[in-house]
Amino acid sequence: DIEYPKNVILYDYWIQEAAYLAGVAAGKLTKSSLIGVVAAYPVPDVVRLINAFASGARSVNPDVRLRAIFIESWFDPVKAKEAAKALIASGADVIYSDSYGADQAVEETYRSGKTVYFFGTIIDYSRLAPNTLVASIVWDLRPFIKYLVEMKANGTWVGGIVKWGIKEGWAKLVWNPSFVQRNQALVSDVERVKQNIVE
Repeated sequence: DIEYPKNVILYDYWIQEAAYLAGVAAGKLTKSSLIGVVAAYPVPDVVRLINAFASGARSVNPDVRLRAIFIESWFDPVKAKEAAKALIASGADVIYSDSYGADQAVEETYRSGKTVYFFGTIIDYSRLAPNTLVASIVWDLRPFIKYLVEMKANGTWVGGIVKWGIKEGWAKLVWNPSFVQRNQALVSDVERVKQNIVE
């Protein structure tokens, strides 16, 4: 084990746990068994979420295939939208994305009469994709900030690595309320998997 100076804390957000849960939902929802992925760059932080999502989907549907498009930008809504449209045109009926813009393509597809399910990343997309969003894979820093403040205030500060996930409230699968109303059985199935992760 590496010993870190007392004043150094490294953190790693384990939202791949929430991505796995989203994948379980996606695997149950897809009818074409083709899931489209719109992502920024093929870097480890991004790829591990995609891999977790794929693993979750394949845990309930071994036939699932993923087709990914990396838009080579951290923020380009136009490219993300076009990438999502291309994936939908190729037969994807579920879109997972870490980029703004993909949500617009899925919502436009819904308005044209076709339902494609959507999963967003980092923030809650409920307001951006109210008709198509299943859930968002959310990174919530508040529990970590509270932990740091309390350590400082109590004089108990220690250095090291913090790897938090669902159990600590750092990683969350935030359901779209309107999806939950229509799909309570699926949501219950995924919540049982979540409980297994926590335990």
